Amino acid sequence: MGNKSGINAQAGFVFQKQVFLHKLIGLQSSDAATFEGLDDVSVDSRREKNESLAIVGLPKKELVQVKAGDVNATTMMRIVCNWMLATRDHPWIDGYELVVQCGRNVDSAILQEDAESIYENILEKSQTKRNRNALYKQIVTTIGKSNFAEMFTRIKACKITLMTEDINRLLKEELVDILYKGTDECSGKFYDQRVEELQRKVFYAIDKCMEQRKEFSVKKEVFRDICNDVVERISANRYDPDFELFVADLNVNALLDEGGRHIQQLTKCEMDQDDRKAALCEMAYYSAIRQFHLERMDLSKQEAIEETAHRNFRHVVMRLGAKGQDSPTMRFVETREAENRRCSNEQEKWGACVYLTRDDAEKKHQITWWDEGIHGAS
Repeated sequence: MGNKSGINAQAGFVFQKQVFLHKLIGLQSSDAATFEGLDDVSVDSRREKNESLAIVGLPKKELVQVKAGDVNATTMMRIVCNWMLATRDHPWIDGYELVVQCGRNVDSAILQEDAESIYENILEKSQTKRNRNALYKQIVTTIGKSNFAEMFTRIKACKITLMTEDINRLLKEELVDILYKGTDECSGKFYDQRVEELQRKVFYAIDKCMEQRKEFSVKKEVFRDICNDVVERISANRYDPDFELFVADLNVNALLDEGGRHIQQLTKCEMDQDDRKAALCEMAYYSAIRQFHLERMDLSKQEAIEETAHRNFRHVVMRLGAKGQDSPTMRFVETREAENRRCSNEQEKWGACVYLTRDDAEKKHQITWWDEGIHGAS
């Protein structure tokens, strides 16, 4: 049997991101959530302001450990020890939660034991020479028996959350009040796409921070702005997913290898491989938008975009011909630059131009960069 550790680690990372989004949704107005800060996820808030003393509320922090697999006694012990070390350095931590994926088991028996017996267990482990027991040595040398009992009492009160349902379904339920806006018909029609787009935005931002080995933190008001932007971009009058996120999920090399008229047409233009890839990404982006509206049996906007793009192309061909400057590259460049007010963004406009060079584009709107009758059969 093959080693599945990489697959399991990836599944755990996805679950951690989903739990982070779950915590973001539940933030209060002045709160913030952090991914890979002091713990897998942490939530920062402020204590209630003391009106009688007229002082600003003090900070408080909740640590959230996330596990996609079973939690045995050893894992539970290490979680407790890591929480202790974090609390040693950040005494305002006042909440601890373990979130475990649906269907997994948790051995939390040590939370029912007395502090003295747990400390003696840790002391014994710390005296072995195994490197993995360095955590226990830190507990003994930096916290000690005198402070252990008080810390352990605080941590024993931790919350253990066993997900009782699929977290994707839970997130969709929690986001209703945030993303289900507009008329009932409109929101029901686009709600799934809004949820998917929001997840992509949050998860992509996390991935970029992890690549740079930085924690990722979001305040409630910033999250609210992100949600409002998603609602605005995906509505009855507009389907405008984030282009950068869309491209991040694309297999660009597969687009190059698929062949077809549009590839042949791009090859005849003087551009390097990176420019050709960019053009294909824009085409795929426009195709996705077109497919979205096709599934809802409303291509009126796309028909207007394609009619305008083709009209721009015809005008470009006439203008270049009159100047004696007609070439595949000039057709491509000037058609892309022409105005198309029907489009929501530049990538949609550019992608429509390349899409119309495809074999399956409507013949009445089909665009040609390279015309054998004019440019030769090279």
